[in-house]
Amino acid sequence: MDIWGRGTNRVIEECRRYGVSPPTFEERQGFVVVTFKTPIIGTTTVSSQPESKLESQLESLEHRVLLSLRKGPMGKTPLSKSLKQKQVSGSLHKAIRELLAKGLIKRTIPDKPQSRLQKYRLTEEGMKALEDTQP
Repeated sequence: MDIWGRGTNRVIEECRRYGVSPPTFEERQGFVVVTFKTPIIGTTTVSSQPESKLESQLESLEHRVLLSLRKGPMGKTPLSKSLKQKQVSGSLHKAIRELLAKGLIKRTIPDKPQSRLQKYRLTEEGMKALEDTQP
């Protein structure tokens, strides 16, 4: 048995099985460092997939916020509860900022954006956006 242990052969065998170059094993300052070498395939596609998934989730959240606000003005806590969230999430904060920037919702107390009594309501553009998404 070599100093690296039996797991080394298994890793090398699995790499060969999947057609990937076997890793290199080296010892540095008392630690084993394993380096896997694999070609980078389509870096723009790989990096854009998580973003597009996140963007579509955010758009979906934005749409759900608009649907919730159709019932009437709501603060962030009631909104999060209507969206079946346990608490106000960062993604909800972001969705509200995006909807405000797009002019689809507006604050009920525009002079005091940080007010604890702040609520959000649909604008006419928001209502129209909801109508446009209906089949």
